[in-house]
Amino acid sequence: MSWQDNNNNDKDPWNKGNRGDKKPEDDLEKMAKELQDKLKGFFGGGKNKSNGSGNGTGQGANAGLPQIGGFLLLLLIAWALIGGVYQIDDTERGVIKRFGEHVRTTSPGLNWHIPKPFETVTKVKVTDIRKATFSKKMLTRDENIVDVEINIQYLASIPEKFLFNVRNPEKTLIEVSGSAIREIVGKNDLDYIITTNRENIGPATEERIQKTLDNYDVGIEITAVNIVNANFPAEVNDAVQDAIRAREDKETSIFEAQTYANDIVPKSRGEAGKRLEDASAYMAQEVANAEGEASRFDQLLVAYEKAPEVTRKRLYLETIEEVYSRTGKVIMDSEGSGNLIYLPVDQMIKNNNGTQLTPENSKQSIRATEPAVNRTAPRERPITRGER
Repeated sequence: MSWQDNNNNDKDPWNKGNRGDKKPEDDLEKMAKELQDKLKGFFGGGKNKSNGSGNGTGQGANAGLPQIGGFLLLLLIAWALIGGVYQIDDTERGVIKRFGEHVRTTSPGLNWHIPKPFETVTKVKVTDIRKATFSKKMLTRDENIVDVEINIQYLASIPEKFLFNVRNPEKTLIEVSGSAIREIVGKNDLDYIITTNRENIGPATEERIQKTLDNYDVGIEITAVNIVNANFPAEVNDAVQDAIRAREDKETSIFEAQTYANDIVPKSRGEAGKRLEDASAYMAQEVANAEGEASRFDQLLVAYEKAPEVTRKRLYLETIEEVYSRTGKVIMDSEGSGNLIYLPVDQMIKNNNGTQLTPENSKQSIRATEPAVNRTAPRERPITRGER
């Protein structure tokens, strides 16, 4: 049926003068019903009415307009469906751009957007691990050259920032990683980088990279930084090997010195303790002896005050006895003859082969060594204590 039939002027959507006071909801329902009728007429080859030969041609031409409109509407629907429906996987997010400007980000599932050229969708993998590598020769704090290679693993956690905040996020990541690893290498010595603390370089680098990327608001999340290689260049291999051998010799010498110290120090401490104890004992002994001597002299003073002559003679005799007891020779003065008798006591002791000298064997030794004397000579009297 034609939109311009006299009986259907109120159904013409372009004839706004006949709408009156109808509500928008009624107009929508009316338009949907008319669209359905047009589709049926287009596919069913609707009949044309003629009111005479003069009007037949005009009405036939007018009857073809709704068929063309329905065909265009079908094309529009097909364009909207084919060009606008898209699927987002669980590992992806859809970034919708309208004329190049970001308008929204869609979640996994079946979605629709206005087809090109109005809106476009870019699918970004947000759960797949991406990788980047950085390798360079660097200078350590102790002015050594070290060849470092790191592997960075990351996620595009915020897809719209990953796409729009920087021109090239992968290149930005590599440059930031290079800056971070250079900072760490430049603050440490060669031994720290290649031996002692190599396992700590990765976490420290990861922390610095993530902090810088957050400041840039790139939308990248670092998951791991691995040290693939951290070693000296091949050109300095001989020099580094010499340095390593010297370091090993140093460690060996330190270990030997520590072992010797562990052995000698306890002994020295024990010896020092023993000497201190001996010194303390000697001091106590000498003090006791001195105190005893002082007490003995005090007692002797009392005796001397009571009998000076007797005490003086007694002291003299005791002293001479003590001195003579430590000598090996005895000289006796014979009374009245003026001759001295020599007694080789040391030889008598030697002839007795170390036998303990007693009054009996001493007399025998004296007789054995006594020279022949004149029997007519006066008999010698042994010296008595106190005689000179």
